[in-house]
Amino acid sequence: MKNKLMKKSMAVILALGVATVSFSGCGKKEIAFTTGLTKNELFKIDKTVCSMKSADVILLNLQREYTGLFGAGNWDREFAGSSIGAYVKQQAVKQLSQLTALSSLATKDGITLSKEEIDAVKNASDDYYNSAGDELLKKYDLEKSDVENVYKQYCLANKFYQKMIDSVDSEISDDEARIISLQYIFFSTKKTDDDGKQVSLSEEEKSNLNAKIASVIEKINAGEDFENLAKENSDKQTITMNIGRDETEAAFEKAAFNLTDGQVSAPVETEDGIYIIKCISNYDEQATLENKEKIYEKRCNEALNNAYNDYISEALTEFNDDTWNKKSLESDDDVMNLPDLFGIYRNYLKQTEVVTEQ
Repeated sequence: MKNKLMKKSMAVILALGVATVSFSGCGKKEIAFTTGLTKNELFKIDKTVCSMKSADVILLNLQREYTGLFGAGNWDREFAGSSIGAYVKQQAVKQLSQLTALSSLATKDGITLSKEEIDAVKNASDDYYNSAGDELLKKYDLEKSDVENVYKQYCLANKFYQKMIDSVDSEISDDEARIISLQYIFFSTKKTDDDGKQVSLSEEEKSNLNAKIASVIEKINAGEDFENLAKENSDKQTITMNIGRDETEAAFEKAAFNLTDGQVSAPVETEDGIYIIKCISNYDEQATLENKEKIYEKRCNEALNNAYNDYISEALTEFNDDTWNKKSLESDDDVMNLPDLFGIYRNYLKQTEVVTEQ
């Protein structure tokens, strides 16, 4: 029987609209800078143009979020290797380029919005527009059609994502997703020299270390408590871990996954040192189920990213660098009074959240 898995078509919305999630594979091709666009156009991907009005909707929403985090007018403050303002504008372009490309892919694939979805988009746009109020709408020159256009593109992007993940294999074996719980004792085979560099132990130090390891093994075989021995002898403060496949060095993984409950390994040599591993549980059922969902979501994102990158690598792209560089950010905290663009979207288009039981 297949396990219960979450098919999260809202990943597109979250990736584009929330800072905590992103498309790790998207955006590998740089958009070429050009002066061939009008002042009202930010960029073009293939034949699809992103307007400055659409950019304003996304950029204002990001300003609302980051003003809430860092306070008003702190755009020059250092952040993520640059400034907060530069980062916010970079994220806006990233979100907009992904949105434009994915909605364009949806259109190319013959995907359209149903009457119910069109009505939901209009209702969401009305809600945003009415929640913002006349004063803020006038201040930021926002039109209902600007918000509606962004919502339409999001809905198309989500439908494209849903179509992509429908073809993704959801069969994931217990062994592929298996999570095991371990305790370990770590013996470092490196030391820090006078220059602060990591270097190998001397022959004498290696001999002393081997004697220490042999003594610990003797105590384990004599029945002494493994956890106490780990606390007393390990060169790492942490002595427990839960791991899945492909998360550790090959030698460590092979030894750990071959252990049964309560079994202790022989010394395992890795690049940074030597481990003695004890298996607490060679199958954590709940953690394994959660890992199946993560593996499935990774497959879904990979399918989407492959489609995105195949498209963007072939598409002709242009970017209005001059206009974007001149785009200033809001200096006061009025932007925080704007409604949550994506929160409102999710209230009206919940049908894009699909859960299937398999």
